[in-house]
Amino acid sequence: MRWLPTIGCLCLAVIGCAAEPASRPAPATRPTQQARPTTNPVVIPTTIETVSTPPRPTLGQLIDDDEMLRIDMISHLPDSKLPIESKLAALSACLHDQLPNVEVAALRAVSRLGEAGRPLLKDVLRLPDALSPSKEASAVTVAAIDALAELKSPTGDVLVFLIGAMNFGHGEEPVHAMRALGVLGDGSHKAQVDLLFHLQHNDATADEAAAALAAGPKGRSALVAELYNPPPEVERRILSALAARGSEAGPVVPALVEMFEKRNDPPSLEIADAILRIQPKNQEIRDALISIIGVPRTPRRTAAIELLERTGPANDQEITALAGAFRSTKVGDAALHCLLRVASNAPQAIARVQELLDSSDDDARRRAMQFLATGGPATPDALPVLLKLLRAGPSEMRGLAADDLGAMGPAAKPAIPALLDALHSAAPAVRGSAATALLQVDPSGTWLADSLLDAVKRKDYLLRVLLAPALRAPATRPANLVPALVELARHGEDDEVRANAYYALRDLGEEGR
Repeated sequence: MRWLPTIGCLCLAVIGCAAEPASRPAPATRPTQQARPTTNPVVIPTTIETVSTPPRPTLGQLIDDDEMLRIDMISHLPDSKLPIESKLAALSACLHDQLPNVEVAALRAVSRLGEAGRPLLKDVLRLPDALSPSKEASAVTVAAIDALAELKSPTGDVLVFLIGAMNFGHGEEPVHAMRALGVLGDGSHKAQVDLLFHLQHNDATADEAAAALAAGPKGRSALVAELYNPPPEVERRILSALAARGSEAGPVVPALVEMFEKRNDPPSLEIADAILRIQPKNQEIRDALISIIGVPRTPRRTAAIELLERTGPANDQEITALAGAFRSTKVGDAALHCLLRVASNAPQAIARVQELLDSSDDDARRRAMQFLATGGPATPDALPVLLKLLRAGPSEMRGLAADDLGAMGPAAKPAIPALLDALHSAAPAVRGSAATALLQVDPSGTWLADSLLDAVKRKDYLLRVLLAPALRAPATRPANLVPALVELARHGEDDEVRANAYYALRDLGEEGR
């Protein structure tokens, strides 16, 4: 109980105990009454036998016997309103406890104090050395390592301890030591050398070693120096650690760019990826990616497109290169996806893609129409070409052209006659795209009721399902529509027409007719 006097003030502050008054007023005595005369007086014994009760344990004894209560009090200590000196004194006493769980709780409390806990540095360093290797000892060592990282005091003793834990520790100790060295060890040549040694190992500590080196400017420079002809796995590890630092690793970008330029056959897109994660707008790398994309049969074109897609909005040169790649069988779909991500509504992209509508390359035209339907929309300048494709193109092109016209909205009203004609196409996909486009271009036109009646008579379930919901509100449909459907439901030419008419009435909410 050598820690008990020190933690006494803590107990009172946390639990809120208050001392009882020193003295109390004596209770008022009852007035004496005259004894009644009796013939047989009762003899009252002059002494009373008392039963001895054990003394109540003090607060300190309760805490001493309850390990969990002590741990709970320690965990609340950093947030208490006690002066910092009292907190440090209480934690120092707890750090000399012989119970590992209590010591771990105290070390975590020290970590939460941060740099204010630096006076306890020697107490923290003492703990792991006095313990024998065991599961409990390892938990104390890990907690001590984490506390040293939060104290941010890279003294010689601290670095020696962390390097020893990294090289000879058990369980989680090496990983935690590397993380602490990432915070504290950038100025230590010994720590840097040992981390570089662990970097070459293909085990769980290698990634942590790379991350620890990337945490400081000197370590990042050492990592870049290791990039000259490393094994592929080590290169991946180094680039990943540098990229994870983001803009903080900006000073090493020139060296990475120089290295990227030297490895151009085939291009090292892993280095380009790391550079763009650090500096997404690095124009040298973006220009290099454009060169890779624009040259047919260049290795890794798809990977270059995917990198460009991650970097955000594209400029005119990048848009031109991506639109030009629409003609490629191998990378055309990747270029379409990329352009939709980085420039779907950009006027420059719409203009470049519309130029491909007249291309003799069917794949280029198809991708251009997909772009205008999904991104876009197309401008009125594209109406003549889209109408031409809608009227005379293959089925797939006609459906895509209808999609593009629908995406234009009311601006495509000159295309309504051609879209109405497309409602009679033999291809269901064309009819569906034309109906959807008409609902986007002219959602309240007179064509709607006439087309619905025509679809019922022609037994076209697809058009009925698409068109009827648009006429559900009574104000949106002509007065003669429901009677005409009722007549078809009763006296249609066959069961199929009558059923289609009934379902149309149901879609309109008029099945009770």
